[in-house]
Amino acid sequence: MNALARPAIRDALLQIGLAVCPDSPRQVAALVRSQARKWTEVIRPANIKIG
Repeated sequence: MNALARPAIRDALLQIGLAVCPDSPRQVAALVRSQARKWTEVIRPANIKIG
């Protein structure tokens, strides 16, 4: 059984603010790429630096 299909695990993750979305590795990679593009458009113009 997929761990994310277990209600207790899903509920625990949701309680700490994690989104539970059991997508394929390819779908997760696409999401990461789209989020990187999105936030790059915010971070670079604002000259935000880490550290």
